Amino acid sequence: MANQTTTEKQRADVNASLAAAANRLDTLCVEIDGLEAAAQDLSQQGTTPASAYWRKAKYLYLIHPTWQGTRKREYIGSDPDNVAAALASIERHTRREEITAQAKKLRLELDQLEETAAALTDSARISGLYYHHQERQRRW
Repeated sequence: MANQTTTEKQRADVNASLAAAANRLDTLCVEIDGLEAAAQDLSQQGTTPASAYWRKAKYLYLIHPTWQGTRKREYIGSDPDNVAAALASIERHTRREEITAQAKKLRLELDQLEETAAALTDSARISGLYYHHQERQRRW
């Protein structure tokens, strides 16, 4: 009788762990979708992978990353509208890169959680603590 209650407790623990993992999987999917939508919005607004350089503290130049051995310098000038647009584009690029990195970390967490849930499900099946695990399909 004690063995049966132990098995029931183990089954309840496995079910609780898998339910928590399923909830976290759903939460991660929603978070990743939101981050990817935000990154896409920033990209559509226009981003510039460059750094700002002020010449004589008056004229703005954009220094773009090196490509094929050359570094492009783009003159923006001192017009306040052009300067504001260029700096905003650089800021959007920086923010998009941060969002993309955060989404990548969440995807890694999602992969690890899926592997853990699969291992837990397999372990439960082997030990007789079967839990019907609904397969989830990725949205990206």
